[in-house]
Amino acid sequence: MPKLERSGLVSPQGIYIKSTDCQTELEWSHFDRAAEIDGAIGLCKGREVIDAISRSMFESDSVWYAAKKMVLENVPNGFKNSRPVSR
Repeated sequence: MPKLERSGLVSPQGIYIKSTDCQTELEWSHFDRAAEIDGAIGLCKGREVIDAISRSMFESDSVWYAAKKMVLENVPNGFKNSRPVSR
């Protein structure tokens, strides 16, 4: 199975994820919580994980930390049951 290449972009409006076979653009209001698990961030609505982002999707550590901060600022319940975002 070929590796799925994914990249991400976050903004005050939402998140844009591009992969080898599709593009997804979702506003922050679509999510009601986020969970940090094994270095990835699961973006959730109710009991479902809608999508996830990870460090490998971003060009540098500083961009990844900025993306994590943007999630905390825009997803209403932030990271439930996880450690605070650290740099």
